[in-house]
Order: sequence, then C-alpha cells, then structure tokens
Amino acid sequence: MSNPLLTEAAAVYLRRRGYVTLHITVALAMALAAVVFWPPHSYLHFFRTGTQPLVLQATLVVQVLLVTCVSLVAGLDRIADDSIVRHSEWLERTALPVAVIARGKVCAAVIHTAFLTLLGLPAVVVAAGPAGTPSTPVFAGQIIVFLSGLAGRTAGMIVAHFGERNYVVRITGGWIYLALLFIATITVYPPLNPIAAVATAPAATGFEPMLESAVALAGLTLLLMIAYRVSLSRHRRSAGRQAHDA
Repeated sequence: MSNPLLTEAAAVYLRRRGYVTLHITVALAMALAAVVFWPPHSYLHFFRTGTQPLVLQATLVVQVLLVTCVSLVAGLDRIADDSIVRHSEWLERTALPVAVIARGKVCAAVIHTAFLTLLGLPAVVVAAGPAGTPSTPVFAGQIIVFLSGLAGRTAGMIVAHFGERNYVVRITGGWIYLALLFIATITVYPPLNPIAAVATAPAATGFEPMLESAVALAGLTLLLMIAYRVSLSRHRRSAGRQAHDA
C-alpha cells in the first residue's frame, strides 16, 4: 500500500510549476557560482605557489546555503501551499496512523533533499578541477550539504506544524532557525556550522576534517525528527480528546 503523503509529495515536487522553476533555478545558480568564482590561473599555477583557488570553497558555500534555505522553505510549505494538505487535516480528518504520516513526510523530505543536493553536484565536481581536489573531500562536502538541508527541512516541518495554530511561529520560526544554524553556532559550537564545515573541503585529503560536523548535523537532524514525531502524536491525542468532549 502506497503512502498518500509520498504520492502527494511526488505530484507537487514533479508537476507544480513553482517547484519545477525552483529546481531549475538551483541548478543554474550553482553553475553560475562556479563560473563567477572560476580562477584566472591553471592548476599548475596553484601547485607551484602552494595556494588554493577559491572556486570549490565558494561553490560549496553557495550550495549549502541554497539547499538549506530551499529545504527549509519546502518544509514550511511556502511553495505551492494550495496543493499541500495541512498537518491538521491529516491528523484531524483522516484515520491515518501518526507513524504513517510522519514516515511519509520524512521520506519525502529525505528524497527531495537528496535531489536538491544532486542538482548542484555537477557544478561542484567541475569546481574541484582547478584545485585538483580528490573525490573523497568532495563527497564529504556533499554529505554535509545533504545533512544541513535535511535538518533545515525537518525544522521547517516543525515550524509549519506549530505555525498552523500560531501565526507568529509560522512567520519567525524559519528565520530564527537559520540565525541559530549559521550565526549562533560560530561561537557556540563551530562543528555544527555547515558553512565552516564545507569551507575545509578544498584543503582536505579525506573525510576526517568534516567528520565531527557530519556527526553533529546528523545528531541535530535526528533530534528534530524525534521532536516532529512527538509533536504529531500530541496533536492527534489533543484532537481525539476534543472530539470526545464534543
């Protein structure tokens, strides 16, 4: 039996003009970043001088910002929101188990975030050329981008859920999350900052420099998913009590 939330997500992400345009924009923005930051010198110049071109670092930073922000907006249901069934409708007007609803939302988030990450991969691979960066740190950078995007997507889903009952949360929640992730982590816990993590990729030779950041972002994503699942369960119980009292 197919999950109706996955069916809904496939229809929205693949067919709605807003998302199709967004996906094309992400791919073009990544290509533009690689072109804008492309170095004027060849690999031999950087090899002889012992320096690193900025193109890979800049392209990865653009990618992590794009994927995180777009994923957050998608989690908030801000794009094609008229085609998306709200949390309250799934929880209060259907008999679908909470586990099915949560699983559908999370699976859609994982698949869409992976797709957004892959959209920028060609530009990143090209940007790795001038520095002669090995494939391992490039792949590690993509893991950081994916985890940052998935955490943003889950945070967006939490804000969207609570925002259905609180307009202030819906408007400010996403901005607060981005401020905490990209600004507060600089002083509180730098490994959790995805920009700082991907910035180490051009000089890395393996996965180790980004390992702590990957673990931190994976832990953050897991905690957000647990919080999301709990919030859905509490909503369903609350709706059940209200129906019983009525």
